[in-house]
Amino acid sequence: RKPDPATYNDAIYGPDATAWAKARDTELANLEERNTWELATLPPGRKAIKSKWVWKTKFNADGSYDKHKARVVACGYTQRKGIDYDACFSATIKAKSVRTLLAIAAAKGMLVHSADISSAYLYAPLDKEIYMQLPRGYAPPGSEGKVLRILTSLYGLKQSGRLFNKTLAALLLGKGGFVQSDADSCIFVKRDADGNVTHLVGVYVDDNLILSHTEADMTWFKQLLGSMFKYTDGGSVTSFLGYSIRRSEDGRTITMSQPGLTEEILEEYHHSNARPAVQPREPGQQLLRSQCPTSPEDKEAMRTVPYGECVGKLLYLSTGTRPDLAEAMSCLSRFMRNPGQTHWEAAKRVLKYLAGTRHHGLVFDGRRGLELQSYSDANEGEPRPGDDDAARATTGTVIMLAGCAVAWRSQLQADPALSSTETEYVALVETAKDVIWMRMLLEDAGVYTGDGSLTIMEDNQQAIGFATDPTQHTKLKHMARRHMWLRAKTNDGTLRIKYCPTDVMLADFMTKPMKSGAKFQANAAAVGVRDVRT
Repeated sequence: RKPDPATYNDAIYGPDATAWAKARDTELANLEERNTWELATLPPGRKAIKSKWVWKTKFNADGSYDKHKARVVACGYTQRKGIDYDACFSATIKAKSVRTLLAIAAAKGMLVHSADISSAYLYAPLDKEIYMQLPRGYAPPGSEGKVLRILTSLYGLKQSGRLFNKTLAALLLGKGGFVQSDADSCIFVKRDADGNVTHLVGVYVDDNLILSHTEADMTWFKQLLGSMFKYTDGGSVTSFLGYSIRRSEDGRTITMSQPGLTEEILEEYHHSNARPAVQPREPGQQLLRSQCPTSPEDKEAMRTVPYGECVGKLLYLSTGTRPDLAEAMSCLSRFMRNPGQTHWEAAKRVLKYLAGTRHHGLVFDGRRGLELQSYSDANEGEPRPGDDDAARATTGTVIMLAGCAVAWRSQLQADPALSSTETEYVALVETAKDVIWMRMLLEDAGVYTGDGSLTIMEDNQQAIGFATDPTQHTKLKHMARRHMWLRAKTNDGTLRIKYCPTDVMLADFMTKPMKSGAKFQANAAAVGVRDVRT
């Protein structure tokens, strides 16, 4: 792919000038149609913030060309808090919430559509008096010596995302009669007079993922959205937030993958035709601080290696649709500041594994139902002089719905542990928090099917005993008070922790490389990571 233009001149006077000029004119026409600004004389004592153009070639989830997009943005980095803006945080739907919605759709046979609100920020009125310099290429009559007073939210302003989110939420909660999920404020739930859920809507800024049981309900929601916003109707969803989403003919199987990003990574780092590896990391491999360069010569040699960019992209892939990459990326991301050659070779092994599994993604099987399946595991740290990370264990978590992972974790524990029992117990606490959150989400969506207690599978008998029996405390009598929360939740019936043999512990590959490639691949398939073409 060609890089996008960095400046106005690169776009308008470059090789794709015609396409970029058309995109520019479309953007300006849209801004004027929405009454985004008005010409004004800059009041004494006020400053006009700068404006700039952003140029982006848009691609579909499968990597195919979509369109050229130009956008006028305000240089919000010059805004002053308390004068030009107050709050700026705006929530977006969690990736695990998107996966959960797809699992629900597969299990319940619900329709899944998408809708993209066009130039969404422009629908939200601005809450501050802000002036901006005219963007290049925009010179309407009478504009000489003038600035633009911004009337609506504009891309680049710090508060724009928050203001639009409030505008959309006001429509859904008011006229639409929706309620927000307590688990994820970007999921909106609509119920009928009998209390049955008719709609589930996930919102990521201007992108909407819409679930309904009938075409009539789907049409009603789109009419509601169209009553305030101009939007692009994506119909039955095929892509959302860069995820490629496909559905079987009977509607009971849904796949979620990132083929465009996968191919982009492989091409950029020259591994498209690499010999595939059977798992992302070599069995028994240790990545340590002692492998980081220390001499000026070695550090200079690593400056030309694109380690940070490569790991960052792989990390995004691992948090979206590839839990099989999670443990490897958890390790590699610890060396972003000062990677060594050993770390770079380990990153290239992940690329080799990706080359052999480029068509893999998540497969939700609705026939498997919506019973929560949760697994917790931890490995033991190996203390090494001068390397604090090596002494800390890794927590592994897998939570499944519809036969597929919807939430996972591979994370270094905060402190070194004194025993394997302690590492497993700390991991259990983290898994329990995720499981309780997931139950809240399913309850909000009206699909929770549990009998009361939430079950977590664990392969350490002593950790289970400490979580359920206060008399078993010899090894863990020093534990922090916050970890005692888990025992309270097992005693009040919220959680039930059951023993699971290590051989069938699905969170095992979240904590370390497997001893064999076959074992790793079986583990990945068991959590729903499979070839999405079949």
